[in-house]
Amino acid sequence: MSDKAFSVTQFVDIVNLSFEQFESVAVEGEISSSTKASGGHWYFSIKDEEAVLSCAMFRGKLYSVRGVFKVGDKVRVTGKPNLYPGSGKLTFICSKIEAAGEGKLYELFLRLKNELAALGWFDQNRKKPIPRVPRTIGIITSRTGAALQDVMNRLRERAPYVRVLLYHTAVQGKGAEAEIVQRINKANSDNKADVLLLVRGGGSLEDLWCFNEKIVAEAIVNSHIPIISGIGHETDTTIADFAADFRAPTPTGAAEAAAEKQSVLFYEIDSAWNLLHRSFENQFNRALQDVENESRPFENPQTFLETFRHRLSAVSYLQRPVME
Repeated sequence: MSDKAFSVTQFVDIVNLSFEQFESVAVEGEISSSTKASGGHWYFSIKDEEAVLSCAMFRGKLYSVRGVFKVGDKVRVTGKPNLYPGSGKLTFICSKIEAAGEGKLYELFLRLKNELAALGWFDQNRKKPIPRVPRTIGIITSRTGAALQDVMNRLRERAPYVRVLLYHTAVQGKGAEAEIVQRINKANSDNKADVLLLVRGGGSLEDLWCFNEKIVAEAIVNSHIPIISGIGHETDTTIADFAADFRAPTPTGAAEAAAEKQSVLFYEIDSAWNLLHRSFENQFNRALQDVENESRPFENPQTFLETFRHRLSAVSYLQRPVME
């Protein structure tokens, strides 16, 4: 063995250099701690039965994360390890995070998306127009979810003139897709709503999977009532979003797309009334001017009768030989 000793910095550099072989490695585990730094970076740990791994995901990579992850979630992180010189702490620098097993789910998602696109289910020309001023809106979601409150709050602010019907359904877990189909069919059978909102809050691909089932897409396509989807966060996209007549980025966005603001409608009504009033006023003024022009000869009776006197004299003169 060599008697040469490395400095701490040199040794850390050598270790990090050896990590270069891990250009991109995937590790699965359960989130055991989670902290969002003020700078926007995310620091967390994942564990299994025997070990814990510290992880970091920098702000620039967080924009591509689908869903919200919390302590207890089983995840798959992709990235490479790094030994920080300042703290001597080994940290796994993440470039990607997804629910454990999400890779296989995503493959299924892409396969079904391509299949239904080939059937024309996502074609723009088959999508139904969204009424601008609906009288009744049907909401298909869980009565206990935050999405319902978000939608109701926005509709109260934006369009208090709308009547709301709730079609309660599970929006996650086994059998949720069948319930969603039943509620879509029930709303169509009732035929009371002018537009339907299919909404729920954010989650992992696994959490949102019931919206990626073919039977849900089929029910949306076959609905004679137009459907607006507002599922998860803006970065979440499901098969239901592609099949819907309009895709909103969030449940709140779905409420905004479903009904025009009351203040805008009042402004348009006022503008139309003012335009109509000006039109009537202009027509009245023109008619009044015409009457004045036609009645001007009657203002002086002597002038009016003088014209007829001249005509009568001319006729009398011409008829005198005949009379004689």
